[in-house]
Amino acid sequence: MRLFYFAAALGAEFNQRADFCGAVRAQNKGTIFRELLFEQLIELVNLFVLTLPVINLQTLLRGVHDNLYGFFIQRLHSQLHNFFLVMEVQLMCSIILLINHLMMARFGSSGVAAFTVVSYGSWFGLTLAYGLSDTLSPLVSANHAAGLRQRTHRFLHVALLSLLALGVAMFLVFSLYPQELARLFLPDNAAVGSLACDFIADFRWSFFFSGLNMGIACYLTGLNRSLQAVGMALSRSLVFPALFLSLFALWLEDEHIFWAIPLAEALTLLLGIGLLVHGRRRTGW
Repeated sequence: MRLFYFAAALGAEFNQRADFCGAVRAQNKGTIFRELLFEQLIELVNLFVLTLPVINLQTLLRGVHDNLYGFFIQRLHSQLHNFFLVMEVQLMCSIILLINHLMMARFGSSGVAAFTVVSYGSWFGLTLAYGLSDTLSPLVSANHAAGLRQRTHRFLHVALLSLLALGVAMFLVFSLYPQELARLFLPDNAAVGSLACDFIADFRWSFFFSGLNMGIACYLTGLNRSLQAVGMALSRSLVFPALFLSLFALWLEDEHIFWAIPLAEALTLLLGIGLLVHGRRRTGW
């Protein structure tokens, strides 16, 4: 029974930390990032310290090693996913730092101001997509544990359709009202607003893919395939953006380097589809 309460408390803590990660994304403060990473490391250590003795005791007295071992692995995967979620936030800040460096090198402070318009406008859509995606994991996890495969697949389909609709809506807003978005943040600077519109014209295509990537990653997390979800997070937050930003800064005109973001999201989506197809063929999920 004590193990049950420990699991319930740990699950509640995980949900609170996931919500807090969403707040941290908006705050973008390095000190909070470091503190949260340190706390996640402490939780991982506590998980080993508190769970391993219980597993050994139950194994000796009741012979239910397999069930407890499965519980331990599931909790460990959840904590690892939570830990790497914070790492994703750190990596996204590194990409923002790289973009700011490119903006300063090529456009000066006007480039940074124009990128801020794109960043603030996109956060609204990304936050909604994160909220929709985050509700998918517990639904998938519960139905996966109950063996309800078709119900789990329906949840995925509904979530992906909702995220795609949200992406289309954000794409239309950025396509139809780019000047209004620029004037909302830069009402008295037409030159920077024009540069922001050029950035928006390239960046808007990422909305078709970013929400779907979040949904697939949360679906994989609900199926206890956290390492695959982490691979998707690293791909869309660090590997592909850093690669394409560096290459496009050399090959393309200055105002078109933001094509790196939609391309990174599109390749991550292909990776996610590949992971889904592989899982369906191997396990049926």
